[in-house]
Amino acid sequence: MKLYVLHVQSMKEEDVLKCLLNRGFRAYVPKEIRLERRGGTWHQVERIIITGYVFIEVELTAENYYSVKAIPGIIRFLGAEEPEALKENEETYIRWLSNDGKALLPSDIQIQEDNKVVVISGALKGHEGRIISVDKRQKRATIGFELMGQWKEIVLSVNVIKKL
Repeated sequence: MKLYVLHVQSMKEEDVLKCLLNRGFRAYVPKEIRLERRGGTWHQVERIIITGYVFIEVELTAENYYSVKAIPGIIRFLGAEEPEALKENEETYIRWLSNDGKALLPSDIQIQEDNKVVVISGALKGHEGRIISVDKRQKRATIGFELMGQWKEIVLSVNVIKKL
């Protein structure tokens, strides 16, 4: 089965996901544990990484298409004139970000003297080449990848570990 992208109403990603899962479809909403500073302390909050989209693994028959389209909150399947499945490399990144339905935990990183980012552990391990920038103060790393032929940048939380 192929992976397709559903454009959904803002703030309806979780509702659409639950409906799809209840109807027997495999669907994904990539999430992360975001580090946010409030009241002078860091808190962990679960956030959706790619808002406005739900990813569905489906054999796209007419019956499945109309069953999916009938779910409240879905705007459309992405594609030029008709629904288009993700390319293999795009599908790989979405599955990685989806983490089997569990939110990605912040990665531990170190920044070397030459500003090279070294990922010690976490979801970014093995994806160092995707890191575009790191904001140490906000504990964020921006990564880039292609989705439906367009370049996308997303932000993931990181713990910046100082060298001993």
